[in-house]
Amino acid sequence: SAHWHEQIELHYVVRGKTVIRLEQEETVADKGALVIVNSNVLHEGYCRGGEMEVMVVIFDMEDFSQEFADKNIIFRPLISGDDEISRIMLRIHEEYKRKEIGYQLVCKGELLKLVTYLARNDAVEMLSEEDLLKRRKKLERLNTVYQYIENHYAEPITNRELAEMVHLSEGRFC
Repeated sequence: SAHWHEQIELHYVVRGKTVIRLEQEETVADKGALVIVNSNVLHEGYCRGGEMEVMVVIFDMEDFSQEFADKNIIFRPLISGDDEISRIMLRIHEEYKRKEIGYQLVCKGELLKLVTYLARNDAVEMLSEEDLLKRRKKLERLNTVYQYIENHYAEPITNRELAEMVHLSEGRFC
């Protein structure tokens, strides 16, 4: 189901195809593609049939680099055909599957390489603290609506009712 969180979420398609909805936009990713769910982005993922294997990595930027965390970097959401990203992600995938001694350190090291590579090549903007707080507030309001719908899905619910819940006009809410 649709949700959001503070962490960055990476979806690397190892095999097949996946669909991820970021905000209101559907992103289709084939084998070798990396979908980046930036912090505080409403998202959901699903499969439209067929076999697929997707490696998902979720992390707090602060755990890796305070320098990058302070910049509030927004990455390009879909990256396809990048050999360096594929090499890094497949190395993480193999290390995780084998789980030999030290695999967690190798995975963390590779993830550090990836974050640096993405920051240098695939950053689309850096949010100010003010923009980051606005974004968070908007999502918190939406989260209230999602929780209400989840708890009352069997009952009739109107847009007006949901809009009032988050103190918006019905038109603005829609």
